[in-house]
Amino acid sequence: MSRISRTPPREWTLAVLPDTQIYAKLHPEHFDRQVDFVLQNAESRNIVAVLHEGDVVDDNSDAQWERAAALRRLEGHVPLIVALGNHDYGEGGSSAEHSTRLHDWFPFETFGSVQETFEPERVDNALHRVDTPEGPWNVLALEFAPRREVVEWARARLESQDVPTAVLIHAYLYSDHTRYDRRREDQRWAPWLYGVGRVEGSHDGEELYRALIEPCSNVRLVLCGHVLGTGLRTDERVDGTRVHQILANYQTGQEGGASYLRLMTFTPDAIRVRTYSPWLDREMDDPDNRFDLPR
Repeated sequence: MSRISRTPPREWTLAVLPDTQIYAKLHPEHFDRQVDFVLQNAESRNIVAVLHEGDVVDDNSDAQWERAAALRRLEGHVPLIVALGNHDYGEGGSSAEHSTRLHDWFPFETFGSVQETFEPERVDNALHRVDTPEGPWNVLALEFAPRREVVEWARARLESQDVPTAVLIHAYLYSDHTRYDRRREDQRWAPWLYGVGRVEGSHDGEELYRALIEPCSNVRLVLCGHVLGTGLRTDERVDGTRVHQILANYQTGQEGGASYLRLMTFTPDAIRVRTYSPWLDREMDDPDNRFDLPR
């Protein structure tokens, strides 16, 4: 039995899956462990959605997407929302261009929470709506190194409605708690080093913050992966609203991450962030993986 306890009715939880590329390549059983945990705890934990931070697979191959399609077992039970990473794009996961086999293995109908998409029946840039005990929340999933036209589309959607929003994007924070910033030369795996990030108008983390996150006060969270390890920063806007930006990626751990996922439980006053492995039935208790954030 899991040690994760029942959530009071007024509280609700987002289950967040960091990079799963090694599971798709070598240890597909961890997809089942994560999905089984969510399905078994969806009611007791009030899990309203599962958010994948990207790099679902390692080389954008049919064989790996077929393994990742275990996530489709969530369909009809808990909404699944995915932001694609660099390994999910291009031949061999090269991220040379925006082709992906996601849509071959996850039909558009899989994503029942979708409200709008940037391109017809493609969910790599999509606005989702999820129901919570406190009312609706938006989840905005964005592509790796989002293009200018994508960011303009996203901003128009967010500015047209006063709904609290979480932005889900693969590469945004760096491991030193700063945002990716092309003015720096010391950040590894930077979005602008990949083919889709070299095009004019692509956005790194700092550019996305200035163009979308900062001006849209309804954005309360940004969730990302890509960089190894963890990161966290909170910025306060001029109007007093704050946005928490959170990084998690456990792919260098046992068997590509040991099934660790993030459980973000929203209470009236705080967001409790816990990091739990359904395979090990163990919670990380260090300050980088177990913390509370003010709302």
